[in-house]
This record gives sequence, C-alpha cells and structure tokens, in this order.
Amino acid sequence: MEDGRRTQSRHRLSSQLPAGRAEKAPGDGGYGGYGGGGGGRRRPHAASSRGLSLLPTRGSSLGRAAPAAYFTLLVSLFLVSGLAISPIAQAQAATSVGIPMLASIGAFAGVTDTAEEFARSLKEETGGKVFISNITYDLARDVVFRAVREGRAIGLGAPGNYANFTGVDPRTIQYLQNDVPFAMSFPQFDAFLRQANFSRYWDQVYKPFGIRPYHAGTVSGAQLGGWFKKPITKLGDFRGLTIRYTGNPITAFQGMILSEVGATPIAVPAPDIKAALANGTLDGVEVLGPVADEAAAYWESGARVLHYPSFQGPESTHFLVPDAVVAMATDKAVRRAAQDAVSLNSAVFYGPRAQAALDRFRGKGVTIRRLPVPVVQGLYRAFKKVEARHRAEVGRSNPLFAQIIDEYNAYLKSTINHSVLSAPEAQQLPARDDIVARFIGVQPTVAQQRAELCRRV
Repeated sequence: MEDGRRTQSRHRLSSQLPAGRAEKAPGDGGYGGYGGGGGGRRRPHAASSRGLSLLPTRGSSLGRAAPAAYFTLLVSLFLVSGLAISPIAQAQAATSVGIPMLASIGAFAGVTDTAEEFARSLKEETGGKVFISNITYDLARDVVFRAVREGRAIGLGAPGNYANFTGVDPRTIQYLQNDVPFAMSFPQFDAFLRQANFSRYWDQVYKPFGIRPYHAGTVSGAQLGGWFKKPITKLGDFRGLTIRYTGNPITAFQGMILSEVGATPIAVPAPDIKAALANGTLDGVEVLGPVADEAAAYWESGARVLHYPSFQGPESTHFLVPDAVVAMATDKAVRRAAQDAVSLNSAVFYGPRAQAALDRFRGKGVTIRRLPVPVVQGLYRAFKKVEARHRAEVGRSNPLFAQIIDEYNAYLKSTINHSVLSAPEAQQLPARDDIVARFIGVQPTVAQQRAELCRRV
C-alpha cells in the first residue's frame, strides 16, 4: 500500500512540475555560487585492467590532474558527442565497469573527501564490479545532468544545481536541499531524509529522468554569517551595504531577506570576490563555511570581521546515479557507499578541521563576532515575511510544492524544542569559560537565543 502511494505521488509530482524551466542563476556559478562554471578539474581513479572504463584514465593517483589538452579531448569525445564511448547499458556484460563521477561543485575541501569515500566504498560494496574511473569537478550543470540522464556518469551536486532541468522553482528547491534560512541542522536533515522519508520528493523529481538520488552530505558544513569590512551591531547596519551571499540574489530567500533589511544583494563570480571587496564593490560576502572559506582568504581584501551564526542552512548535496548503474551495483551497495560518504563528510565539516580553520583565522587578524540577538531576530522576521509570500504563491500554483514546504516546516517545528535542550552548546558552554569568553561574551548563549525564537514563532 505504501509503495502504491509513493508511486502515485511520484506521478503527481511529475505532472505538477512546470512546463518551463526554472530561472537560471546568474554567472557566479549559478545557484549556490560554488562552482559549476565548467572549469573541469579532473581527478582520475585507477581503473581495473580487467574492467571496462567508460572514461579513459591516466595514472593511478586520485589527486593527479590530467593535462588540459587531454581533458578537452575527453570532454569533446565523451560529454559532447557521446559517440566515442559506449554507454553504461552496453557495458553490463563486462567483468567490471568503470564509470566517471562528474561534479557541478568545485574541488573544495570536504567535497573531494566525500566523493573519494563514495568511490572507495562503492568499489568495495560491489566487489569491484562497479567502480569510479575518475572524478571531475567544477563542470557545467547541463553537462553533468545530461551525462547522468544518458547513463554515462554518476553526478555530484546540490538539488538546486539542477533545478533548471527538473523544473522545481528556486525557492522550493531550498527546502529540498536544506539551505532554507534558519534551517535544520545537518543530522536533523539526514534523519528527515532517511527516517521520515522526505527523500521521496528527491525520488519523484528525478524518476522521469531515469536517475536515483542518494544523500551525499553537505557542501559547506555549518555556514557562517559572512565576512564584513565593518561589524554589524544592529539591523540597520545592513542598510546601504552591497553583499554577495550564496545563492541567486534575485530568486533565493537569502537575497530576498537582505533586500528586506535594506542591503543590496549582487552576484559576483567566486574568482572575483576578493577584487570586489578590495575595490569597494562589495561590503560583505558569505560563501560556505570555515573549511571551504579558508583558501579564499577574504581578510586579505579588508573583510576582517567574520560574523556568526548564519541564516543559511548547511546545504545538502546528492549523488545522482543512473538507473542502469543502480541495477548493476544494486541499490543496497550504492546506498551503503553513500552512507559511508556522508559519515566522512560529517567528520570533515563538523570535526577538528573546522575549529582549526577558525583558529588560523584569528592568527590572521580576523575578528569572529556573534551577530547580536536583535539582528538575528530581525533577519528571522524578514525571512518569515518572504517565506509567507512564497508559500501563498505556490499554494495557488503548485499544491505539491506547498506540501514540500509544509512538511519541512512541520518536521522542523516538531524537533526544535528538543534541539534546544540537547544542543551541544547547551551542554558544554557552562563548563567552558574559555569558549564563553571568546565567543559569547556577555550575550546570551545560542540555546537561549533559540528558545527565544521558538517563543516568538
């Protein structure tokens, strides 16, 4: 009976997806603003000499990049024409099959760890029958999606990367990838996907394309509130600032919130952020989290104030696996490989590496400051205002999208009180005076702030 309901709801979702494509994000790497620009950084895996690799490999080192000319040839033969290399469906008789992983995300710390762990585990779980031949990062989203749909690759990216092809609007997709403002925590969303079956919406979105999605963890970990040239001491300080925030500033909630409080959100390509900070085009920027932000060194361009907390969730990603590959590897093997990857992803983004990055920030003269409680409350009120407008709009145009929003918010509300009581800071901060002095000062703890927000909802 449950299977029947799920199948029926999948058809219902497919029928309610808009005929036109969702609006593309601007040229800053698109939705999310982290890669997908088509640079194509390749990391080859060692291919089995007995197997059939669907993309030629060069060398055995996972971290060795192929020369530009070689990669260009691969793209022209494999990704564009599709004629020179046999698709997965024609390779099932081989002793083992190597398939490339194509990512629409850049080769960031944490992302590469996650992709490589999935590759390691998939080969182990299938006994070498299916293996990742190589991994290429920072590819254009249409290239990745087309290759996966045609059964020629496994994809890695966030749901929002492919909203232009699946037809989900750019704000509803934020609930499907947990980067809606004031979102669930990473473990909450993982449980929501797996135990509360929210992942069925992922299944429904990709089923018409012959693709199976599997959770791949987060692209950022706990995000921060942004790098600024001057501290934000009150909500009015946002007025007149020009800020580059992750996500499409025209269509994403984050940009809408900034507009509500008087700031001007703009799209700046990631490689140009430091120059824009230095020449005054930007007053502030938010990209990902401490692990990924460290290499950018925004403090060198005058943004020496790092605020927290973020009003953006820890954006989730997924592996996109063609049905034919799942059939060869089995759903059980792919799911276990994905779970191994999520476990490592969590360790990278929420373990000692993140704290070490924060310590190094301080060593570079960065001031890490909490946003004052009235500022966080003002941002939250702005979010609920724009969210209500969006919910009313999809309620009229696409009831299923409204259902996604309502189900997400209902689960969040059902867990928030326990989250406040069990939050690590609620347990640890009273016993850690050094942390209280460094991060909190005389301000209320995070748990107290969350409890206050709950009372106001």
